[in-house]
Amino acid sequence: MNKKRILAGLMVMVLIMTAFSACSKKETAKEILEKSVERSMEIKTSKQTFNMDISYNPGFTEEEMAGDPMTAGLVEMIDSMNISGEFASDVEAGSSSGNMLLDMKGMQFKLEVYVSGMGNIAVKMPMSEKYITVNSSGEVPGDEEMEEMKKFSQEIAASLIGSFSEENMAMESKSVELEDGKYDLKEITVTLDDSEAKALIKDLIPKIYANEAMRKSMENNLKLQAEMEGKSVDGMDMDAEIDKMIEEAVSAFDEAEGVFAIDEFKMVFGIDGDYNTRTTDMSMAYSVADETTGKTIGMGFAIESEVYGIDEPVEIEMPDVNDENSTTLEEFMMQMMFGGMLPGEPMPEPGPVQN
Repeated sequence: MNKKRILAGLMVMVLIMTAFSACSKKETAKEILEKSVERSMEIKTSKQTFNMDISYNPGFTEEEMAGDPMTAGLVEMIDSMNISGEFASDVEAGSSSGNMLLDMKGMQFKLEVYVSGMGNIAVKMPMSEKYITVNSSGEVPGDEEMEEMKKFSQEIAASLIGSFSEENMAMESKSVELEDGKYDLKEITVTLDDSEAKALIKDLIPKIYANEAMRKSMENNLKLQAEMEGKSVDGMDMDAEIDKMIEEAVSAFDEAEGVFAIDEFKMVFGIDGDYNTRTTDMSMAYSVADETTGKTIGMGFAIESEVYGIDEPVEIEMPDVNDENSTTLEEFMMQMMFGGMLPGEPMPEPGPVQN
């Protein structure tokens, strides 16, 4: 009888252990990534630091570089370019601000960047007394537009994660020290080869262009381009123009697929116990073979970022950007190119030669 009781007790213990084992099933890397995307949609405020290095190989020989010092200098500046900065964001207010440092072989530019209305950007640069605006419509998105943007982000993230498999994912535990404390993270590394990365891009292109918010942004860009070219936007069929751009983009990708290679596509996400993505490290590089010259041009990007201060109070001071203290990016570029002339202004008559 005692043996039977002991056996029964052991069986109960086995059942309990089995139940606990089922409840505490280890999450896969993909499941953790999916939950981190869901969590990112709930974040109200945060701060972020980032650092990006750019590499560039024009395919020139040393002799060719030596024979063209101006091109060699430009290539060296791009190849050694570094962009770093720190931003604070308030999702509910649809605003963020921060400082960026652009370093090109020791030539440094410090920029103040302000984002409002989920995409209206104003930049303050040392060489300009005015704010430089990008895609500034002056409209603050409503709740419906905000939800559309969230839905869009989720769809893109779902496609991204859906392209990952256990074969190209790895996960390990790691402890890091951030601005607001020490965190134990699940560090998930995703590595895609050339064919996998190209398949992902092909999948994303139609989804990106099908989004209404993206199409609206493209519509604004088309109007700006038409104005820059002196064309009237009245009577333009914007939907038809956007569809044409999409068709050209897809066609261009198909045509270029055989001559360009994705040499590196690696993403590393550090996710904490609450599914907040605290660190991100991305390395991407591609090369293009020029059939006419036989040269191979390559470019690469290495981006690191850290997120802290999640859902903590944040103060973002936005400048009063108006017509008097701002200029568009297009106008600024024209002023830089033509010595202060604005688009559409006639070239000045040549004056007398000064001895």
